[in-house]
Amino acid sequence: MIERSHSDESAATIRELRSLSNVAIASREIQDILAIMHEDIKVITSYGKVHDGVGDAGQAFAKAFADPDFVTYLRQPLSIDVQGLEAAEVGNWSGEWKKEKIGGTYLARWSRGAKGWLVVAELFIPSARTSLGLS
Repeated sequence: MIERSHSDESAATIRELRSLSNVAIASREIQDILAIMHEDIKVITSYGKVHDGVGDAGQAFAKAFADPDFVTYLRQPLSIDVQGLEAAEVGNWSGEWKKEKIGGTYLARWSRGAKGWLVVAELFIPSARTSLGLS
């Protein structure tokens, strides 16, 4: 039998939380999206806007979901490095609207506390933008 280390289990937990977050985004369930975020989360968007705190992040998702051209956001982890109660996630992200798609690399810092693993910071770096048939 292969034993899994604590960091392997933590990385698997973080991957599952990220997957649930993607499902929540696709379902536009803001409370489920915010469930993996620390109350003091800091998010730097691909446009350089800073969202400070879970309330501000929730408002940003509500604004995106209200946009009739918005389709979805997706985050796909490539690596998760766990060191004790902290973890670094690196992956690819995309955002899609009816007329364009953008994407790039994201970095997320996770911390484990009384509420389990929560994201405390995210940075989204754009590297690609595609027009989807602008009229």
